[in-house]
Parts: sequence; C-alpha cells; structure tokens
Amino acid sequence: MKARAYKFFCSSVALAAVFILASTLRAQVNPDWTEPFPPFRIAENLYYVGSKDLASYLITTPQGHILINSDLEASPPLIRASVEKLGFKFGDIRILLISHAHWDHDGGSAAIKALTGATYMVMDGDVSVVESGGKTDFQYGSQPASLYPPTKVDRVLHDGDEVKLGSTTLVAHLTPGHTKGCTTWTMKVADAGKIYDVVIIGSPNVNDGYRLVGNSSYPEIASDYERTFRVLKSLPVDIFLGAHGSYFDLQTKYERLKEGAANPFIDPAGYKRYLTDREESFRTELAKQKAALIPTRDPNTPGFVTAKELPDGSVPPVDADGNFIIGPTHTPAFEMVVHDGVPRGAVHTFTMSSADSKIFPGIARDSGTFGTVSPTDPATLVVTTSHPAPYTRTVAVYVPAQYVPGTIAPFIVGADGPDQSLFTALDNLIAEKRVPAMIAISIGNGSGDAQGSERGLEYDTMSGRYAEFVETEVLPLVERQFNVKLTKDPEGRATMGCSSGGSAAFIMAWYHPELYHRVLAYSITAVNQQWPRSAETPHGAWEFHERLIPNSPVKPIRVWLGVGDRDLLNPNVMRDDMHDWVVASENMAKVLGAKGYHYQFVFARNAVHCDRAVKQQTLPEALEWLWRGYAIEESNNVH
Repeated sequence: MKARAYKFFCSSVALAAVFILASTLRAQVNPDWTEPFPPFRIAENLYYVGSKDLASYLITTPQGHILINSDLEASPPLIRASVEKLGFKFGDIRILLISHAHWDHDGGSAAIKALTGATYMVMDGDVSVVESGGKTDFQYGSQPASLYPPTKVDRVLHDGDEVKLGSTTLVAHLTPGHTKGCTTWTMKVADAGKIYDVVIIGSPNVNDGYRLVGNSSYPEIASDYERTFRVLKSLPVDIFLGAHGSYFDLQTKYERLKEGAANPFIDPAGYKRYLTDREESFRTELAKQKAALIPTRDPNTPGFVTAKELPDGSVPPVDADGNFIIGPTHTPAFEMVVHDGVPRGAVHTFTMSSADSKIFPGIARDSGTFGTVSPTDPATLVVTTSHPAPYTRTVAVYVPAQYVPGTIAPFIVGADGPDQSLFTALDNLIAEKRVPAMIAISIGNGSGDAQGSERGLEYDTMSGRYAEFVETEVLPLVERQFNVKLTKDPEGRATMGCSSGGSAAFIMAWYHPELYHRVLAYSITAVNQQWPRSAETPHGAWEFHERLIPNSPVKPIRVWLGVGDRDLLNPNVMRDDMHDWVVASENMAKVLGAKGYHYQFVFARNAVHCDRAVKQQTLPEALEWLWRGYAIEESNNVH
C-alpha cells in the first residue's frame, strides 16, 4: 500500500504538470468540453464524472473502479475532482476504457494510467491509434492538434468481449465507422428495485471531412457505419448514455433529476430518436458523396435522342409527345401545394403482412452485405446472404372527394408508397378537371433494395409477378375495405414509380398490357438489376431497350419518363456497362420513339436520381399528359 501511495503521489505531481502544459488547449476546443459539471449518480454503481459535454463514467465496486473515457489531455484533474467529490478514491481506478480513439476521449489516458496504475483496455481497431498517440488515425493522424501522449494498451478487446470487476460486467460492442475500433458499452444496473439495460454509445457520427466513398485509408468505412446502426438498433436499452452529453441531452435530464423527477436517463424513446436522426444524417451524407462522384451528363451528347430545350423553369406541353430538356431551375408546381377551397380526398391506410401473401412470402439480404461479381460473367451478381424473412408493408389509398361510392373508377398504382405528393397533385388536378377522378393506391415495398432484397424481387423481376400480386392480393382488399369499385379497363389503369419502382411500373404494363396502359417513371431502373438471374432475360430490365421493345410488336402502352443529368452511374460493384441510368433512359426514349409509342421523355438538368425538386415541378404535367385520351367524366364535380 505504501508503494502504491508513493506512486500515486508522484503521479499526481506529473498529472499537474501535464495539466499545465495541456491547459492552453482550452481556448481551442468547445468550452463545454472543459467546463466542470456536477458529478452525480445515474443508477446504482454508475456515476457521471465528465465535463459539461465530454462524458466520463465511473463504475464503482468494492474491488476497485472502472473509468470510461479519459477525455482531453487536460481533463484528468477535472475527472479526478469529480470522482473525489463523490467520495471515491481516484487511485482506486483499476480499469480504464474508452469509447473511441479520438483526442477528446482518450487524450488523458497516459496521465490517468500513470496516476492510477489502471489496466488499459482498448478495442482492436483502435489499438494502433492509441499507442501512436493518434498518428495512425485514418482522418486526423497528420494533424498535430489532434495528437496526444501515446499510451500502452494492456488488453486488446474484440467485439463481444466482457470486462469484469467484482460483480459488474460490461460488454464491448464494436460499432465502427467513427473510428475503426469505436466501442459501445453495455451493462445492467438496478434502480428503484428494477434492472435496467444501459447503453453508452461510442459514436455514430460522420465528422466533417469524413470520406464515405473512395476512402483509401478506410475503404470499408460506409459498410462499417451500416454495421454500427444495425448493432445499435439491436441492443436492448433503458438508460441511454453516450460519449458526449449532447447525445442524450445531459444538461436537461440532470436538471430534471435534481428536481426529483423519475430517472430521466431511462429513455429508450430518446435512444431510438437519436439513432433515427444519426442514421438519416449518415445516409444523406453518403448519398451526397456518391452523387458528387457522378459526372454531369450533357443531353446533347452524341448518341442521345434529339430533344427540345425548354426555357428554364418551364415543363413540356401536356399535348406533345417526344423528348424535352428542362432546368436547371426546378420550382414546385402550383398543384403540388395544398390550397384552401380545393376538395381534399380521403387517405386511408392499412398494413399487409408477408404471412398473408402467396406470391411474396418474403426474403431479405443481410444488412451491410451485397454480393460479388461472378468470375465467369461480369453481368451476373452472386448473392449468398439472401434468405427467407418476414415483412410488413403499408398501403395508402386515396379516394377523391368527387368519388361517388359504388361507382367504377379509374386508378393509379404507385410504388414505394405512401406518396403524399401524389395525393396533393390529384386533389388539385381533379378539381380543375385536368385528370379523371381517380383512386390512387400507393403501395409500400417489402423492404430492402436491389439484388437479394424483397423490394428488388418485387420491382426488378422481369415477369408479371408483381402485377399479379397487386391484382390478386392488393386490389381486392382496397375494394372491400373502402367501398370502392376499380375499373377493369386497362385504359383506366396507370402505374407509377421511381428508380426500381419505375421499372416495376413499366414491367407491370409490359407483361400485363391487358391490365395497364399508362406508365409514369422517374429515374427508371432499366438496368441489369434482376435477381435471381433469368435465362430468358439475362440482362434484367436492360433487355427492354436492348432487345424486347425493338423486337416486339407495339403494345398499347403510353409512357412518361424522366431522368436527371446526374442520375446513377455504376452505384455498386458491377461493371458490366449496364448500370448507367442516364443511358438506360436515353435508350428507352430512343426505342419507344422508333417503334411509334406515345411517350414523353424529360431530361432534367441540375438533377440527381429520383430528384424531389424535379418531381415537384413536373408531376402535375406528367399526370395530365399520362391521362390524355381518357374521358374526364362529370363525376369530377363534388357530390
């Protein structure tokens, strides 16, 4: 004990020196990172000992204590003061853990380890960063301000490892992306006689400057973030904590705790909201970075269809077929806004389950996985992680105010629903008698995307299967539940969608022209995305413009197509020259025109895949063009 006390005294002197040297950093960081915060008990033997925003946690046991996060190089005196204010000895810390290897969470580790003699345990992906003092970090290794004293790791952790002291057990969950070894900690605590699951999130954040696409220093960063969200969503959680107080609203919850409220840190709903927000932010940034890598295509490129360039801000006339160029400005159409005095249709929703489907019993591809290109055929993707899986889907049914119950009505079927923008457009267009008083059936997909997923199976399969699913399993439910009658006349039936939903719309009409004569598709996935592979159509929907439309008799289908100048190009591992959405749309326009189809093709400048602004600008005109030739009955009047 005397030797340990002497070591503690010497280390305290060293710690003070470190603090003096590091204190100059205070002016360079968020002031909340260095401002003391009252230490307090969260639940049972779990305490908060961090600053106003940099979170540190003390887990106490009779055998010694565990500290999670050493924070900044200048933070140890603050952490020590908090521990001692709670009545515990700083020197009794036996184990030191971190959430991830960034200077604001492990910068003080060398000092704390020297002071306490604690065993330092770090997830394997972060070990080299910790032991190099930040120099091997994929993002910040070359930035002097992000470096800190190197610290020897005593135990290398792996995903699922347990850290035990006394009767307390923590589990280390690898949640990478933010760093390669980012760690989320879980444990159980008691509070008011109940046992609660604690989750201390490492970090799911995408920092400014992170490259999610084409990152040579961390090629798997995007898939690691995917893994992280999958893991975090799977964890049981009652008490929601994290590496920063801002993650879980520390200051507000602490004030509520002081006021005597029921433990506000028990917040599973807040945990779910936080994950939803962070995942949406990640996916937005990922999409943005992918889009930035896509070249802007010129609609006048040799080989593209000859198209009429329209004045900026305008859309094609509703009575003209052919090819048009719009943009770069995309102002929402008047009809895309709710207006007072316009009769509004009723929107009903119901849920369908895979257990009730004979046609689509359900599959899924494991999250974070995709497939590999066949070594013998670059046009074939081998998917080994797809398996049976249940799903539910939401179906929204729009019934216009002008509909007379019991009468037969035209309708439009939409993919990837519910689609409120469609309903708003129909309210206005029907009121102005520019389209018939149609029912809209907006069907959610069965989840996932692309090869091996339920959505991919439904939308990208080159057969009449999805149209048959709609005909036999969806439409009868709509008629029974909402007292409507849907026309059997294919002239009064339309389909619409975007991306694979757009290909599904065209596939429905192509394979069942006796059911549908009208198709509206944005960014149609007329590419090689069918899975499983079909010997009859080995190139998937690319076959439409490659072979099927040119070599088949003209079908009674009217088609509206739209594409963006920065639409998708080779978005996955396949390099078969059949994954260019712009070329696919141009080719569709070319073969439709050559065969004499009634079609309208809109090439939008300053637009990405399924561009929302383009849809807001063009949907009313597209719908009006689509329904040309169909009688607009007096039933459009309000009854």
